[in-house]
Amino acid sequence: MSTVAPPEGARASGWVPDDPLVLVEPLAAGSGGHWSKALLLLAEAAALGGRRCVVVAARGIDPGLRVELERVGAEVVSGGSHPLLLAGNLLHHAFDALQPRMPGRPLAYQLRHLARALVEAASLRMAPPGTAVLPTANDTLPGLTVALSGVPHVRFVHEVCEYECRTIRLLERLLRGRLRRVRALCPTEAVAAELRARYPTLDVRVQTFALVEESSGDRAAARSRLALASRATVGSMIGGWWQVKDHETVLEALRLARLPFTLLVAGHRLDRRVLEAIRQAHPGIVRVIDRELSPDELRDVFAASDFTIVSRKPNGKESGVALDAIAHGVPVVISDRDGGLSERLRGCEWARVFSCGDPISLAEALAEAAAGRLKQPPPKAPTELGMLRPEQMLEVFARGERSSQARISSR
Repeated sequence: MSTVAPPEGARASGWVPDDPLVLVEPLAAGSGGHWSKALLLLAEAAALGGRRCVVVAARGIDPGLRVELERVGAEVVSGGSHPLLLAGNLLHHAFDALQPRMPGRPLAYQLRHLARALVEAASLRMAPPGTAVLPTANDTLPGLTVALSGVPHVRFVHEVCEYECRTIRLLERLLRGRLRRVRALCPTEAVAAELRARYPTLDVRVQTFALVEESSGDRAAARSRLALASRATVGSMIGGWWQVKDHETVLEALRLARLPFTLLVAGHRLDRRVLEAIRQAHPGIVRVIDRELSPDELRDVFAASDFTIVSRKPNGKESGVALDAIAHGVPVVISDRDGGLSERLRGCEWARVFSCGDPISLAEALAEAAAGRLKQPPPKAPTELGMLRPEQMLEVFARGERSSQARISSR
């Protein structure tokens, strides 16, 4: 573990070795995507600052991810038999069984909400005292999580979904007094506004989640590893196909555009029905990586891409994939589902914003991207979009934890 001294002024800011950074990541059993990359960057920044970092992966951790975290000095707490964890795992298994059978029905997602809240609470109870952060928190039931755990924490809420039944809403109203122990961070003002409307007593702040990192991807090497032609034009679609993502519009746009670029689809879970229709409609090669991507694989996908497609439904908000692409120097073709982000990207030579749900608008944007008319994002683009370096994000977390403690003490 690193023995580097804390930076000057760190003790005054609350960033001290005696106050460990606790990262709770229930998704760590998978090899992950941008969240696992963020775990590594945050753990490395903590070590370089002389701060103890503990990663709690109650549902297990990918072996490769564990090795990388321990390499940068993080401690990993994994597994256990806490009753809350056992109950959460049982509900997760129920979700996995039901969701493929009824993908458009809300019941399975209620089970997932409850499962995630139980696992979060168990994880927080397994963690040592410190600045507790949930980098990919459940978008609902924060009151239940803190009521069951008793631990003040910072939770990063990336989306606010609409799959929330009356029972869950009632439970959260009964537990709203517990929310003084929580600070929520959201990637855009649109997500924050929805969360504030749902939880008026919750302390909600806006902070982009994607982190700035040095990117040195070698395109030729990445394409060789991914079995892609070195001279092909490659457009990518990255990440799992969840409710907020709109791949039907991509399908229709590909049918309209008839552009022979190579389409690289990478992530998990994928909708097999839409994916097969895309294969039939797209005149170019469709290369599919149907699994969660390790950080190295994700870097390869970005390095191999000439542009990345981000298509979401009107209720979808900021995409970590879009910001990660920009941070890696990859142009984006993105729907205008988030007004704030869309306005910042309009007119950029390295982005094309298309009308949400409009395949004609997307087909026109794809034609420009496939023709090579989009420039590479400049090095300053990530910071202009509000992305932070990992060490800066640690200070954001520390401020959130101190704020929660202050609200508790004031009562």
